[in-house]
Amino acid sequence: MKRIAHERGVKLTPAALEQFAEAIGNDTRRLYGELEKLQVYALNRLGKNDSEVIDIEVVRQLIPSTTQNSLQLADAIRQGQTDIALALVAELLNLNEPGLKITATLARQFRTWLWVKLMLESGEQDERAIAQAAEVNNPKRIYFIKQAVQRITPLQLRQSLACLLDLDVKLKQGDEERSTLLTQVIKISQICRPG
Repeated sequence: MKRIAHERGVKLTPAALEQFAEAIGNDTRRLYGELEKLQVYALNRLGKNDSEVIDIEVVRQLIPSTTQNSLQLADAIRQGQTDIALALVAELLNLNEPGLKITATLARQFRTWLWVKLMLESGEQDERAIAQAAEVNNPKRIYFIKQAVQRITPLQLRQSLACLLDLDVKLKQGDEERSTLLTQVIKISQICRPG
């Protein structure tokens, strides 16, 4: 990301670059579009002064962090925090995040949690083996995922994935996005509620 920003002539402080990477995630198409936005900002706002660098506050204002919010949404759902989950869905939709993209992020996260949970319950302790099975690129993340899935059962995760598949189908069939997302998020949050 740093290399691509440099190639485009966009100079970011280290904190701004980190915020930018967090906001974009691994969405390559969005990366180029948002870099172009920063490039235009730099030309209009900073002028031709090549020594000017874009700071973290500018990145926060111009580049919404929808990936992080989708992951926060997954965490809220997993913890059965329906009110927080609904607020996050509304925020994502207000940021024009497509419902199918939200659903894909949720499904990917719940699938990862399920794989890790199943591997742990089978007795696997090797974090590299768990990471490989769960398709997690960084085995060090497994420690945090293990903490996240401690209080949820494989059945709850499977039922949640089934609801997410149902949500995906409904959205692709043209059901109204906001109400369909909110309804399914409530349902999954209820499934994941502890006890």
